Amino acid sequence: ACFDVRHYTLQLDIRPKTREIEGQLSMRADATAKTSTIRLDLENTLQVRSVTVDGKAADFRHENDKIQIPVALDTGSSFQVEVKYGGKPRVAPRPPWSGGFTWKQTKAGLPWIATTCQGEGADIWWPCKDHPSDKPDGMDLHISVPARLYCATNGKLVSNTKKAGKRHFHWRVSTPISNYCVALNIAPYKVL
Repeated sequence: ACFDVRHYTLQLDIRPKTREIEGQLSMRADATAKTSTIRLDLENTLQVRSVTVDGKAADFRHENDKIQIPVALDTGSSFQVEVKYGGKPRVAPRPPWSGGFTWKQTKAGLPWIATTCQGEGADIWWPCKDHPSDKPDGMDLHISVPARLYCATNGKLVSNTKKAGKRHFHWRVSTPISNYCVALNIAPYKVL
């Protein structure tokens, strides 16, 4: 409760062949109370590669599904945290009731991927302050997928580009959103 999230930027590379993700989360926030530690949520099935605070490498501990970052902040100060992470996210055992990633295939054998996390929370696939009381004012999602696929997610599509066998999508959410409502839907969709 010592900080208020203003904005998230999530960059995520989806790797259907290995059922892995690799990404970076940037969070802009304001301290609402003096603190010596920032805590983000991320399930331990994913590995934290590095953390920076205001562009400087920061110490961290990732255990019990929490990322603890020692940083001294005064009330009213603004800061930015970046977390690089990746690995094999939890597979949804019974979507949508039991959340995680769904890795399926179309009848033609192409990937069909979706996320569900309304019950468990978004921290099963991206680092965040996973509490419904703190909605960011907006969010940018930069999602990379194999070139034959299309990523539909929250917000308005800003760009859709192809490069080096990948398709890169930028979606922008310009209103407050609960973390657990952010969802990826990836398949060889046709745009109508």
